[in-house]
Amino acid sequence: AAFDDEPEMEFVDDTPELRRRWMDYGYCRWGEALESADGFHFSPEQGASSHVAAHFAARNSRRIEAVRDATRPDDVVITVSHFVPRLELLPEKRFLVDPHLPKVSGSELIEAQLRALGSRLHVFGHTHLAMDFDIDGVRYVNWPLGSDRERQNQTRVVAGAGALLLYDSEKGFAPTQWTFWSHFYRKFDRDPASNKIAPWVTKAYKALGLTHSRQLHKEDDLDKLPNFPGGMQADAFYRSNASKERHFRSTQDGDDLRP
Repeated sequence: AAFDDEPEMEFVDDTPELRRRWMDYGYCRWGEALESADGFHFSPEQGASSHVAAHFAARNSRRIEAVRDATRPDDVVITVSHFVPRLELLPEKRFLVDPHLPKVSGSELIEAQLRALGSRLHVFGHTHLAMDFDIDGVRYVNWPLGSDRERQNQTRVVAGAGALLLYDSEKGFAPTQWTFWSHFYRKFDRDPASNKIAPWVTKAYKALGLTHSRQLHKEDDLDKLPNFPGGMQADAFYRSNASKERHFRSTQDGDDLRP
């Protein structure tokens, strides 16, 4: 939970009932030594303390020292984690149907360790939200295939373009890939204090019968939403995007073949 230091949203109560959709709380057990530690908590009622993240970071420490000792100045260091190393790699809560996501997504300890290794590119996952973004000299990439439903929209930039070859010893790094959220945050700064929620969040909450106090409705705010370059429609953009930098992607499939 310490990873998420941005304000809570007013449009939904972050209740234990809603948190139970995160199966980790029900299925994960961490052993008596960790669970009996002072201040440990991991439940829908209390959320997650930092103990689990610290435990796995400690297990990484000796490996990090070994890699640092073996790394030469001209080596290319690429690091990988399942969880998110920086909060900036998640959309703000006003864009999320489930604003509890940042609390179960990452740890700043991952960021500290990848920096200690001198990483040039960090690959992460967990969120099912595609991202290709540079922050303070490190490139961060999340390239999720997603579920069948997610591939129709949320992860279509991946599903319609194919697996990504991030680094080739002869060609170097793949060009930065367009993603919905990295494109948006290159244009606009984060505004975590805003309570103007996105239209798709409004739609989802209405469908679920849940209430909220604010919604994004002013015409002058509509340009501050993620959109496709040049005002392109989704199908046209994805077809065009899938054919770019094909030598860094898997064989032609998906949106390359759409009529």
